[in-house]
Amino acid sequence: MSNANVNTAIVPAQSNALVTYPVANSYGGGGYGFGCGGGLKPRVETLESTVAELKAFRDAEVEREKARKDEEEKVKKDKEDEERRQREKTEREELYSKINVNIAEQLKPVRLLESKKASSGENDEVKKLKLEVERLLKAQVNTNAASTSESELERFRREQEAECTRAELRFAAMEQDMAILKKANEEALLAAEQWKTEALRPGNKRGSVAVTPSPAVGNRTRPRVTVL
Repeated sequence: MSNANVNTAIVPAQSNALVTYPVANSYGGGGYGFGCGGGLKPRVETLESTVAELKAFRDAEVEREKARKDEEEKVKKDKEDEERRQREKTEREELYSKINVNIAEQLKPVRLLESKKASSGENDEVKKLKLEVERLLKAQVNTNAASTSESELERFRREQEAECTRAELRFAAMEQDMAILKKANEEALLAAEQWKTEALRPGNKRGSVAVTPSPAVGNRTRPRVTVL
Protein backbone atom coordinates (compact mmCIF):
# COMPACT_ATOMS: atom_id res chain seq x y z
CA MET A 1 0.00 0.00 0.00
CA SER A 2 3.00 2.33 0.10
CA ASN A 3 2.68 3.14 -3.62
CA ALA A 4 -1.10 3.58 -3.54
CA ASN A 5 -2.65 6.96 -4.28
CA VAL A 6 -3.47 8.54 -0.93
CA ASN A 7 -6.52 10.34 -2.31
CA THR A 8 -8.24 7.12 -3.45
CA ALA A 9 -7.13 4.72 -0.71
CA ILE A 10 -9.86 2.68 0.93
CA VAL A 11 -9.29 2.14 4.64
CA PRO A 12 -11.14 -0.83 6.09
CA ALA A 13 -13.32 -0.12 9.07
CA GLN A 14 -16.68 -1.75 9.82
CA SER A 15 -18.57 -4.08 7.58
CA ASN A 16 -20.53 -1.19 6.07
CA ALA A 17 -17.43 0.97 5.37
CA LEU A 18 -17.82 3.54 2.63
CA VAL A 19 -15.35 5.60 0.67
CA THR A 20 -16.14 9.26 1.39
CA TYR A 21 -14.57 12.52 0.37
CA PRO A 22 -14.44 15.70 2.42
CA VAL A 23 -16.97 18.39 1.56
CA ALA A 24 -15.91 22.05 1.46
CA ASN A 25 -16.57 23.86 4.76
CA SER A 26 -17.52 20.55 6.43
CA TYR A 27 -14.53 20.37 8.78
CA GLY A 28 -15.22 20.64 12.44
CA GLY A 29 -14.62 23.98 14.14
CA GLY A 30 -15.96 26.40 11.50
CA GLY A 31 -13.66 25.46 8.62
CA TYR A 32 -10.40 26.10 10.51
CA GLY A 33 -9.41 22.47 10.97
CA PHE A 34 -10.12 22.41 14.72
CA GLY A 35 -11.42 18.81 14.50
CA CYS A 36 -8.79 17.59 12.05
CA GLY A 37 -5.64 17.76 14.11
CA GLY A 38 -5.42 21.58 14.12
CA GLY A 39 -2.88 21.67 11.27
CA LEU A 40 -4.35 24.79 9.60
CA LYS A 41 -5.30 26.73 12.70
CA PRO A 42 -1.79 28.05 13.56
CA ARG A 43 -1.20 29.01 9.91
CA VAL A 44 -4.51 30.88 9.67
CA GLU A 45 -3.94 32.60 13.02
CA THR A 46 -0.43 33.60 11.91
CA LEU A 47 -1.85 35.00 8.67
CA GLU A 48 -4.54 36.97 10.48
CA SER A 49 -1.98 38.29 12.98
CA THR A 50 0.34 39.33 10.13
CA VAL A 51 -2.49 41.13 8.33
CA ALA A 52 -3.45 42.94 11.53
CA GLU A 53 0.16 43.98 12.16
CA LEU A 54 0.53 45.24 8.59
CA LYS A 55 -2.67 47.24 8.88
CA ALA A 56 -1.57 48.73 12.23
CA PHE A 57 1.85 49.56 10.78
CA ARG A 58 0.30 51.23 7.72
CA ASP A 59 -2.12 53.21 9.88
CA ALA A 60 0.77 54.34 12.08
CA GLU A 61 2.73 55.38 8.99
CA VAL A 62 -0.26 57.38 7.74
CA GLU A 63 -0.55 59.16 11.09
CA ARG A 64 3.18 59.90 11.19
CA GLU A 65 3.12 61.24 7.64
CA LYS A 66 0.10 63.39 8.44
CA ALA A 67 1.78 64.75 11.58
CA ARG A 68 4.97 65.46 9.61
CA LYS A 69 3.06 67.32 6.89
CA ASP A 70 1.09 69.29 9.47
CA GLU A 71 4.31 70.29 11.22
CA GLU A 72 5.91 71.31 7.91
CA GLU A 73 2.86 73.37 7.00
CA LYS A 74 2.90 75.03 10.42
CA VAL A 75 6.60 75.89 10.15
CA LYS A 76 6.09 77.16 6.60
CA LYS A 77 3.10 79.26 7.61
CA ASP A 78 4.95 80.73 10.61
CA LYS A 79 7.89 81.59 8.38
CA GLU A 80 5.62 83.22 5.79
CA ASP A 81 3.84 85.20 8.50
CA GLU A 82 7.14 86.41 9.93
CA GLU A 83 8.41 87.39 6.47
CA ARG A 84 5.14 89.19 5.77
CA ARG A 85 5.32 91.14 9.06
CA GLN A 86 8.94 92.06 8.40
CA ARG A 87 8.09 93.14 4.87
CA GLU A 88 5.19 95.28 6.06
CA LYS A 89 7.39 96.84 8.74
CA THR A 90 10.03 97.69 6.15
CA GLU A 91 7.41 99.17 3.83
CA ARG A 92 5.99 101.33 6.63
CA GLU A 93 9.44 102.57 7.60
CA GLU A 94 10.20 103.44 3.99
CA LEU A 95 6.85 105.21 3.65
CA TYR A 96 7.40 107.30 6.80
CA SER A 97 10.90 108.13 5.67
CA LYS A 98 9.62 109.37 2.30
CA ILE A 99 6.91 111.43 4.03
CA ASN A 100 9.45 113.07 6.33
CA VAL A 101 11.74 113.87 3.41
CA ASN A 102 8.80 115.31 1.47
CA ILE A 103 7.74 117.48 4.41
CA ALA A 104 11.28 118.72 4.90
CA GLU A 105 11.56 119.62 1.22
CA GLN A 106 8.26 121.48 1.25
CA LEU A 107 9.21 123.40 4.41
CA LYS A 108 12.47 124.65 2.98
CA PRO A 109 10.93 127.68 1.20
CA VAL A 110 9.02 128.60 4.34
CA ARG A 111 12.08 128.43 6.50
CA LEU A 112 14.04 130.44 3.94
CA LEU A 113 11.32 133.07 3.82
CA GLU A 114 11.25 133.18 7.61
CA SER A 115 14.95 133.74 7.82
CA LYS A 116 14.81 136.54 5.22
CA LYS A 117 11.93 138.43 6.82
CA ALA A 118 13.03 138.00 10.41
CA SER A 119 14.54 141.50 10.42
CA SER A 120 11.56 143.19 8.75
CA GLY A 121 9.02 142.46 11.47
CA GLU A 122 7.07 139.95 9.43
CA ASN A 123 7.76 137.01 11.72
CA ASP A 124 4.10 136.72 12.77
CA GLU A 125 2.93 136.41 9.18
CA VAL A 126 5.61 133.86 8.44
CA LYS A 127 4.62 131.85 11.50
CA LYS A 128 1.00 131.82 10.37
CA LEU A 129 2.06 130.72 6.90
CA LYS A 130 4.27 128.04 8.38
CA LEU A 131 1.45 126.73 10.57
CA GLU A 132 -0.90 126.65 7.60
CA VAL A 133 1.62 124.72 5.51
CA GLU A 134 2.20 122.23 8.33
CA ARG A 135 -1.55 121.77 8.74
CA LEU A 136 -1.95 121.05 5.04
CA LEU A 137 0.98 118.62 5.12
CA LYS A 138 -0.48 116.77 8.10
CA ALA A 139 -3.81 116.47 6.31
CA GLN A 140 -1.99 115.06 3.30
CA VAL A 141 -0.13 112.55 5.49
CA ASN A 142 -3.37 111.41 7.09
CA THR A 143 -4.93 110.95 3.66
CA ASN A 144 -1.94 108.93 2.47
CA ALA A 145 -2.00 106.85 5.65
CA ALA A 146 -5.70 106.10 5.14
CA SER A 147 -5.05 105.07 1.55
CA THR A 148 -2.15 102.91 2.70
CA SER A 149 -4.35 101.24 5.34
CA GLU A 150 -7.00 100.47 2.73
CA SER A 151 -4.34 99.05 0.44
CA GLU A 152 -2.94 96.88 3.24
CA LEU A 153 -6.43 95.67 4.13
CA GLU A 154 -7.11 94.70 0.53
CA ARG A 155 -3.79 92.88 0.35
CA PHE A 156 -4.57 91.09 3.61
CA ARG A 157 -7.91 89.96 2.17
CA ARG A 158 -6.21 88.66 -0.95
CA GLU A 159 -3.68 86.76 1.14
CA GLN A 160 -6.48 85.24 3.23
CA GLU A 161 -8.30 84.11 0.09
CA ALA A 162 -5.09 82.60 -1.29
CA GLU A 163 -4.45 80.80 2.00
CA CYS A 164 -7.99 79.38 1.98
CA THR A 165 -7.45 78.14 -1.57
CA ARG A 166 -4.16 76.49 -0.60
CA ALA A 167 -5.80 74.87 2.42
CA GLU A 168 -8.59 73.47 0.25
CA LEU A 169 -6.04 72.05 -2.19
CA ARG A 170 -4.08 70.45 0.66
CA PHE A 171 -7.27 68.97 2.08
CA ALA A 172 -8.24 67.54 -1.31
CA ALA A 173 -4.76 66.02 -1.70
CA MET A 174 -5.01 64.45 1.76
CA GLU A 175 -8.42 63.00 0.93
CA GLN A 176 -6.98 61.52 -2.25
CA ASP A 177 -4.06 59.98 -0.32
CA MET A 178 -6.45 58.50 2.25
CA ALA A 179 -8.59 57.02 -0.54
CA ILE A 180 -5.49 55.41 -2.08
CA LEU A 181 -4.41 53.96 1.27
CA LYS A 182 -7.93 52.70 1.95
CA LYS A 183 -8.01 50.97 -1.43
CA ALA A 184 -4.58 49.41 -0.79
CA ASN A 185 -5.78 48.20 2.60
CA GLU A 186 -8.91 46.65 1.11
CA GLU A 187 -6.83 44.94 -1.58
CA ALA A 188 -4.43 43.54 1.04
CA LEU A 189 -7.30 42.21 3.15
CA LEU A 190 -8.95 40.70 0.05
CA ALA A 191 -5.68 39.04 -0.96
CA ALA A 192 -5.28 37.62 2.53
CA GLU A 193 -8.84 36.32 2.51
CA GLN A 194 -8.28 34.70 -0.89
CA TRP A 195 -5.07 33.12 0.37
CA LYS A 196 -6.85 31.77 3.43
CA THR A 197 -9.68 30.38 1.28
CA GLU A 198 -7.16 28.75 -1.03
CA ALA A 199 -5.28 27.29 1.94
CA LEU A 200 -8.49 25.78 3.30
CA ARG A 201 -9.58 24.43 -0.07
CA PRO A 202 -9.57 20.59 -0.13
CA GLY A 203 -6.76 19.07 -2.14
CA ASN A 204 -4.65 22.25 -2.27
CA LYS A 205 -1.00 21.71 -3.18
CA ARG A 206 0.50 24.89 -1.66
CA GLY A 207 -0.05 24.28 2.03
CA SER A 208 1.71 21.85 4.33
CA VAL A 209 -1.50 19.94 5.13
CA ALA A 210 -3.38 17.68 2.72
CA VAL A 211 -6.83 16.34 3.47
CA THR A 212 -7.58 12.75 2.34
CA PRO A 213 -10.85 10.84 2.46
CA SER A 214 -11.53 8.47 5.35
CA PRO A 215 -14.33 5.98 6.15
CA ALA A 216 -17.45 7.18 7.90
CA VAL A 217 -19.97 5.62 10.23
CA GLY A 218 -23.57 6.08 9.06
CA ASN A 219 -24.12 9.52 7.52
CA ARG A 220 -21.32 11.22 9.48
CA THR A 221 -18.24 12.25 7.52
CA ARG A 222 -14.93 12.75 9.30
CA PRO A 223 -11.95 13.46 7.02
CA ARG A 224 -8.57 12.08 7.91
CA VAL A 225 -5.62 14.50 7.91
CA THR A 226 -2.22 13.41 6.67
CA VAL A 227 0.71 15.70 7.49
CA LEU A 228 3.15 16.01 4.58
